Amino acid sequence: MDAITKTRCTDSLSAIATEINSVHRDALSFAGSALEAAYRVGNLLREAKSQIERGEWQRWLLENCDVSIRQAQRYMRVAKEWGTIHQNDAASFLSIDQAIELTRPPAGPRSFVCEMNRIIQGCRERICELRRLLDSTTTLKAVVAIQNEAAEWQNIASEIRLRFERAAGRLLGVSGGQK
Repeated sequence: MDAITKTRCTDSLSAIATEINSVHRDALSFAGSALEAAYRVGNLLREAKSQIERGEWQRWLLENCDVSIRQAQRYMRVAKEWGTIHQNDAASFLSIDQAIELTRPPAGPRSFVCEMNRIIQGCRERICELRRLLDSTTTLKAVVAIQNEAAEWQNIASEIRLRFERAAGRLLGVSGGQK
């Protein structure tokens, strides 16, 4: 780079750093608009990073901005994933962490197992509620309706367990004949 280009780049980066610091302060003080401020800071950070030589980004950030490296990464993630975040109906109520969580890839086998167990437990709890309701019901019609619903919930729980076992086996690489 020649001296004139470097001066223009330095002036541009200085202006970007000033705006990053200003918007970062806004993000910290205005919780209601924090996500939008994070998006703006993220775009500015991404713009600055694109103008900085490889390997110099963190040093520039620490010398010119009041934003930690980790926070800068989070802001840039919000900016990068804004399309996904912004299309969520509750986006204006989300924290930065919640918005970032929306962009995470689907969970692996372990959380799949936890989610399936949670669903099965919900089915069991509904069956228990129906049994308690059955004990306090006096009409034959109500008893039959409760028994039918309980049977449906038991079938749902059994079907979910079978699907869970098949899916878990595929995820863990276990074939049907192995233990």
